[in-house]
Amino acid sequence: MTTLSLRPEAIAEAGIGMLVAVLEHGEREAPGALVATRLDIRASSVRPAQPAYTSRPPT
Repeated sequence: MTTLSLRPEAIAEAGIGMLVAVLEHGEREAPGALVATRLDIRASSVRPAQPAYTSRPPT
């Protein structure tokens, strides 16, 4: 099964960093943060390779 990891630790770290900026520096407009996700493709999601036919398919 292929899964998408939203990386909650990285999201929490970015959120805490923005909160600290507000509390310590009075920044009201947070610039936002991009946190990359990760696509984990598992073996069960991968289809087997299809043979390449150079002429007609076998009958």
